[in-house]
Amino acid sequence: MAREKSSSVRATNETPLGKVTNLFTNKTTTGASAVKQPVCSKWAILIRGITTGTVLVEASVDGTNFVTIATKTADGVHENSVPYPFVRITCSVATSVALFADLIE
Repeated sequence: MAREKSSSVRATNETPLGKVTNLFTNKTTTGASAVKQPVCSKWAILIRGITTGTVLVEASVDGTNFVTIATKTADGVHENSVPYPFVRITCSVATSVALFADLIE
């Protein structure tokens, strides 16, 4: 009798914390990330690599008009408790090293 293989390998964007979507990788200039639409009402953004930069966590109800819901000047996590349907981050002051940011849902 052939034994079926169990599929214990997760997709590369899945973690024990949930789905991870990259927003910035090696960002060294100012500008906004692509607009993302989280599928969960609770989500978090993990930011790494800030040394002299400022990152704005922005949310929107229509995908066009964004409001700043957090300002980050150091590495860390922003956990959102309001179910905004659209999210992005903006590097408003360039960092001196590469910036990384992920959306975790």
